[in-house]
Amino acid sequence: MAVPQSARAGHACVPATRHEALRALSEALTLLGTRGTGTVIAALGDGPATAAEVRARVAGLGSGDVEHCLWRLCADGLVRRTGPAVASPEDLYALAAPGRALLIPIAAVLVWAQDHLRTGTPPVDGTGPGEPDI
Repeated sequence: MAVPQSARAGHACVPATRHEALRALSEALTLLGTRGTGTVIAALGDGPATAAEVRARVAGLGSGDVEHCLWRLCADGLVRRTGPAVASPEDLYALAAPGRALLIPIAAVLVWAQDHLRTGTPPVDGTGPGEPDI
C-alpha cells in the first residue's frame, strides 16, 4: 500500500513506507478487534453517556466488559471521562478527538460487514459473501 507523497505532506503522522503503513494498519485493526472497542466507540458517537447508558446502546456486552472497554479507551486517549477523581456510576464518557476520528472508518467497516459477512440471513440477491454474481 503506497501512500501518496501529497497525502504525507499534509498529514505528518501518515507512515512513509509500505512496512510502516502495514504496521500501522495492523495496530489499528488490533485495537478495533479488541472486544467491544468498535461498538463502544460507535455507541459514544451518539453522544456522551454513562457506562450504563453505553451498555444499553451496545448489545452483547456485559457491564464488566463495557466498563473495562471504557477504561481502556480512556487510557488510550480515545475517550474522556468527566466526573470525580474516583470513578462513579454518574461519570460521563465522551469521544475525544482521536475517538471521533474513528467514527468514519467504523462506519465504513459496518457497511462492508453488512454487505459481505453472513449475519444469519441470506442476501436479498441470493448470493453469499464472496460468491460471484452470475
